[in-house]
This record gives sequence, structure tokens and C-alpha cells, in this order.
Amino acid sequence: MKINYNKTWLTGDWHLNHTNIIEYCNRPFDDIVEMNHTILKNYNEIIPPDGLCINVGDVAPSIFPFQLKNILNKLNGKKILVRGNHDRLTNNKFRACGFEYVTKSLQIDEYTILHNPHRIKNFKGNKFICGHVHNLWKKRIYMKDKEIVNVGVDVWDFKPVRFSDVKKMFKK
Repeated sequence: MKINYNKTWLTGDWHLNHTNIIEYCNRPFDDIVEMNHTILKNYNEIIPPDGLCINVGDVAPSIFPFQLKNILNKLNGKKILVRGNHDRLTNNKFRACGFEYVTKSLQIDEYTILHNPHRIKNFKGNKFICGHVHNLWKKRIYMKDKEIVNVGVDVWDFKPVRFSDVKKMFKK
């Protein structure tokens, strides 16, 4: 897949409507209404109408498809979903909700995008973009040569991050 790195953003681990995630990840919100509002407001403030956002999964584990469709229709840009372990709808249902493309992993140039960093042993290459680990770390090295950057909202102030900024985090 070819993209414009300056017009593409990454995000993940939203867990919309998931009450327990606030305590589990020590999120600074009083309730899911405040959390959902902040994540979605930040998204639309950053992603332009002609932008592309790749969500690395765990969008909304406790939400009905019609609710997700309503949310996605209000969000700017084109949306791709790299499925997470809590994304339980079928690919067709996610597409019907508003994701243009749904997959378990995505290869963009030398970057492999997947939800769970524990799966990188199944992939070639050494530059990985993930979610799943929430607030445990932002970047780490695995097996001496594999670099992983976490683009989940818990380590990016509940905002999407521009792909070109993530690229800078990898060694040359």
C-alpha cells in the first residue's frame, strides 16, 4: 500500500464505551462519556477531511454496530482498521460501519502494522507499529534488531500521531 506519510495518522486502543479501561490504564477521565468525547474530539481536531487514519485496533469492544457507524460517520478522513483482539465484528460489518479497509496486519513500505506486538515473530522485517500494550511503553527493541512503536492513545495524549512522526522514531 502506498500512502502520503504527512497525510496519514496512526492511532489505536480507543476502547470506546469500555468502562474498565479507565482504571486498568489509569486514564485521566471520570467516565466513558468524557473519555469517548476526548478521543473523538482530538481525532477530528487532528485528522483533516482528506486525511487517512490507520487504527491499530481495539476500537470499541462494548458497542453495537449502529453506534460505531454513527461515530465513524462523524469522523474526518478515510479510515483503515488493523484488527485488535477486542474487535469482534466481522470484516464486512466493520466496513459497513465506515472502515474502508479491514485487515489483521498491514505492510506499508518497510513498516509492518499489527495490533499485538507479541505477534511480530511471525513477520519479516525490523520496523513494527502496534497497539495492544496501552501505557506500558512507547517504543522498545525486541530481539536486538526489531524496533516497535506503540501508537495507542494511552501514550500519545489520546490523540492520533502523524505517520511521518512515527517514522522518525525508528533508527535510520
